[in-house]
Amino acid sequence: MYDYSFENKSPWSERNVKIQNVIINEGVTHIGEYAFYSHFYVTSVSIPEGVVSIGDHAFSGCFNLQSIVIPNSTLSIGRWAFQTCIKITSIVIPQNVEIIGDYAFHGCTAMKSVIIPKSVVKIGQRVFTFCNSLETISVDALNPNYCDIDGVLYLKAKTVLLYYPTGKKASSYTVPLSVWKIEDGAFLHNKYIKEVVLPDGLNEIESFTFDGCTSLSSIVIPKSVTKIGDYAFWGCSSLTDLIYPSGLDISASKVPSSTSCIPYTQDPDYLRIILMR
Repeated sequence: MYDYSFENKSPWSERNVKIQNVIINEGVTHIGEYAFYSHFYVTSVSIPEGVVSIGDHAFSGCFNLQSIVIPNSTLSIGRWAFQTCIKITSIVIPQNVEIIGDYAFHGCTAMKSVIIPKSVVKIGQRVFTFCNSLETISVDALNPNYCDIDGVLYLKAKTVLLYYPTGKKASSYTVPLSVWKIEDGAFLHNKYIKEVVLPDGLNEIESFTFDGCTSLSSIVIPKSVTKIGDYAFWGCSSLTDLIYPSGLDISASKVPSSTSCIPYTQDPDYLRIILMR
């Protein structure tokens, strides 16, 4: 199958309104980029064995897609491949998939769980962000690159926290002592988390890490942290106290508007930002 683009759409796009069930013929090895992009009426897709790759945006915006089985022959799932397929409740990632592209399942709001097989060597950025019902990610214990701890996705060595599920309903979470970096958007838009305990030894909090965590009320940044990315605490509408080392750059691009910054009475090496409400 050919690759297409937003400007150069597939020849069947003009018949979008009539397409509900997609059956891809035997012999196809690649589902093209943008092949079924924004085909709003598609409800099911049958992909045959032999398909090796699913292209970027292949099924992005298929809002009514409810059922899809990815064959065991598939090795890669492209960027934005199933973005905003809002009616998919579960998807099985086959045992031979090696690459899951950036934003592949972004905005699949009904998806509740995901299992990452042992074959996966690369998970792209923000693959599961805005999956508002997603409560847990499970990783095959034999995967040499990734693991999960209580449904939270990490690099295998547990040094980098990659993704805390958007729909995970725990009110508090303690990041393991082994973690030195929390990845971009890791807790993005989790509405349930109220408290996150960060470990001594943490070095980096990337951009948008806690953006939109509307229940997060307070947080203490360890002295070991040397970097906080832009918008790391943006949209944390319940956050009233942010306590951080005095030498750390906390600019307006990282936190919501503050009313004051004062010494933290319990430790002279820390400052306390009182956030505007």
